[in-house]
Amino acid sequence: MESYTESSPPTSAGPDSSSDPSEVSMRRQVPLRRVFDVLWTHPALRAVPMLALLLAGSPAWGESAEKRPIRVAPLVGARVFADPLALQSEFAFGMRVSMGVSDRVSIAMDAGHSSPVRKTSGSNMSFGEIRLLTTVALLRGSIRPYALAGIGGQFFNFYDTSGTASLLFAGGLGVEYAAGERWSLFAEGSADAYRASFTQFDYRGYLVAKSLRQTLVTGVITFGVQYGF
Repeated sequence: MESYTESSPPTSAGPDSSSDPSEVSMRRQVPLRRVFDVLWTHPALRAVPMLALLLAGSPAWGESAEKRPIRVAPLVGARVFADPLALQSEFAFGMRVSMGVSDRVSIAMDAGHSSPVRKTSGSNMSFGEIRLLTTVALLRGSIRPYALAGIGGQFFNFYDTSGTASLLFAGGLGVEYAAGERWSLFAEGSADAYRASFTQFDYRGYLVAKSLRQTLVTGVITFGVQYGF
């Protein structure tokens, strides 16, 4: 895990100044499997299987399928990145699958993607994340405000410098409107916090400086149309 986080996105003083095209082809990209490595090997996530067993044994999970439906929702919205990354805000899209544990509590997994532009170089990059979430409805009725919290993994793939993957902790608030027996609409805002350090390279691609680790936050506003089975 440390090896992913320590090689976090560089500052504007990084390898953007490289004039050698061969340098770009040598930059390390982060495959999606490394996000799963972050998710499944981090100590904080070893409690997830135990939590699933506890939920499976709870009375709510013994209810009929109608009382704990499976819901699927496409997601669209906008993502805002931490200032040190020098990334423009960008359109976000993804997918969420959730299941009701009780009339107020649901567990969900979602995946999101964005392709923001770097302010320093004008080059696009690829951002993606996978989150495991718990949502709790604060009120019951056709309009339901809710809170969410969870944990996950994210990757930054730069085309002009090294990529990285890291663990994240998510939290946020939203509101859902039940448009019918199976359909609902929702809007939410959430923040994903993670730890990262920054590296600087010379024009040849050699490391010249590395900062201390700091906490950064990615914000996302999401809209979804949800269907329950």
